[in-house]
Amino acid sequence: MKRAAKWTIGLLSALILAVPLSLGIWIWTDFHKAGVRQQCEAEELIAQFHQRFNAGDFDAICRDAYKCSEFQNLRQDWQAALEDTRNRGGAFRSVLHSDIKVYIEPTSVRADVVSAFEKAELREIFVMKDYDGPLKIVTYQTISKESTSATR
Repeated sequence: MKRAAKWTIGLLSALILAVPLSLGIWIWTDFHKAGVRQQCEAEELIAQFHQRFNAGDFDAICRDAYKCSEFQNLRQDWQAALEDTRNRGGAFRSVLHSDIKVYIEPTSVRADVVSAFEKAELREIFVMKDYDGPLKIVTYQTISKESTSATR
C-alpha cells in the first residue's frame, strides 16, 4: 500500500508541474510565431513603402498609413515629410541595415532602418501597428546629420 501511495503522489506531483510548464511553452511558442510573422510583414511593408516612394506615389503611402487618408492635416504632414525626405535624400537605393523589433505591450513593431538614398544615407524609423488587420505605418521619421523629419 505504501508503494502505491508513493507512486500516486509522485504521478500527481509530476502532473502538477507538467501542466503549467506545457502551458508556458505553448504560450511562448504562440507569441514567438506571431512575432516572426509580424517581423516578416514589417519587412514587406517597408519594401512596398520604398517602391512607392521611388515611384512618387505618396498618395498610396498615405492610403496604407494609419488614419492618413481620413484627416487632411495628417495627409499634409505625410506629404511634407515625404517631400522633405525626397529633397534631402533623393531616390531610395537600398537598405543598408535593418533592426526590427516586435513588442507585445503595447502591441507594435518598430523598425530602425539605415537606408542608402541617391544623395545621402538616412536613418528611417517606422512605427507600425496592426489594428485587427495587416500592419499599418503609424509614424515615419527620417534622421540625417543635418535635420530630422517626422510624420505622425
